[in-house]
Amino acid sequence: MIAERVQGSAISGARALDVLAMDVPVGHDAVRVALQGWRRWIEGVNACSDLVSRAEIVLAEVLNNITEHGFAEQEGVLLPIAVHCRMSGRGLHVMVVDKGRPVPADRCLAAVLPPVSLGTQDMDGLPEGGFGWCLIRELTCDLSLVSDGSGNRLCFVVPLGKPGSLADPAAPATPARPA
Repeated sequence: MIAERVQGSAISGARALDVLAMDVPVGHDAVRVALQGWRRWIEGVNACSDLVSRAEIVLAEVLNNITEHGFAEQEGVLLPIAVHCRMSGRGLHVMVVDKGRPVPADRCLAAVLPPVSLGTQDMDGLPEGGFGWCLIRELTCDLSLVSDGSGNRLCFVVPLGKPGSLADPAAPATPARPA
């Protein structure tokens, strides 16, 4: 994994420590290493633990989906996944760019939860997947996905307050941990 902090002047209004840019090779092991590096960075910017937890779930889901679906059977491919993160008073702004297969944005952004029968005693009958995009939508705001012949660009914000349909506009934002 190639990771570097971007100078604050590269992104308007950002301090150097508030910005992270990293290139993540495709593969589950590389994603794991990247998430460990990301966690060290995010803890260094004094983000609250709730935001860190929500952001880590979303980022792990996004990177693993790209590895599993965008580059299926191509682990270790040399085209890295570019991840750019910036902290602001609003939350964590993230842009993920990959050169994998085009993603059907309308289908992904409108994904619904798989059917689950709560009365099922047979655990084998429960779905193993299909929750990713619903989790991403629930934990983020300002979610956008653009796909073209050259790749995919996913942008989102993990807000300081409660995101998605859980949000209470009158609720105060969760404060950052003291330094």
